[in-house]
Amino acid sequence: MTYRAVIEIILLYLLILILIMQIFSSQNIINYSQIFYNFSLGIGAILAGIGGIKILSEYARKLQYERKIRHWKSIYDPTFHDKNFKLINSSDNLDWIYVHDLNSDQKIHIGSDATFREFGFSRKWIKTLPLADFNRIKTVEGIILTRGEFGS
Repeated sequence: MTYRAVIEIILLYLLILILIMQIFSSQNIINYSQIFYNFSLGIGAILAGIGGIKILSEYARKLQYERKIRHWKSIYDPTFHDKNFKLINSSDNLDWIYVHDLNSDQKIHIGSDATFREFGFSRKWIKTLPLADFNRIKTVEGIILTRGEFGS
C-alpha cells in the first residue's frame, strides 16, 4: 500500500465524517466531540494496521534472506574450498567474482561484497583465469544477496 493510497483512505474517511456530522448535528443525536473521538480512533486503527503490515513484511523479508543464506552456505561451505568449488574471476574484469562449481562445471556470480563476506570467503582464494578459459565455463543465475542496510 502506497502513501498516496493511505492519504486517499484518510480523506475518504474524513469526507464520511463530515457527512455524518451534517446529518446528526441537525438531529442533536451525537455531539461534535464524540464524532472527533470516533474519527481519531479510526485514524489510529488505520495507522496501526499499516504499521503492523510494514513490520510483518520486513520480518518475512528477513526470514527469506536468512533462508537463502543458509541454503547457499550449505552448498558452498568455505571448508570445502578447492574440493567442491573455486573462487574465480576473469582477467578481463577482476572486480566480478564467481563461484566455480566443480561438480557441475558452472560459474555463479556473487552479487555483492557483503554476500562474499557473509559466506566467509577469503580474497586469497580468488584465482584469475584467462578470458578463453573463463568464457568456456557456463554461467548460471547469480547469488545476489545484498546486505548493508536491510532490505537493500
